[in-house]
Amino acid sequence: MDEAVGQHRLSWQTARIDALQALTPRVMRVVLRPDRWVRPRPGQHLDVRLTAEDGYQAQRSYSLLSPPQRTGLPEFDTSDRF
Repeated sequence: MDEAVGQHRLSWQTARIDALQALTPRVMRVVLRPDRWVRPRPGQHLDVRLTAEDGYQAQRSYSLLSPPQRTGLPEFDTSDRF
């Protein structure tokens, strides 16, 4: 069952990349499949942290492209930022 964001404390969770699509030469559409779905609020952003095998980490915030009523698969564009 979906949970509203305001009902619990947010924490990091793992997700797999479900789909990638080049929208332009510099913008990539990314769809994630998180371990646990939390329904976002309209206008909410998503913090993404990449951890490489060598321990390098990069963290960025992205506005969600997917509508709040869509369940299970958050979608955002990278705009060539990672």
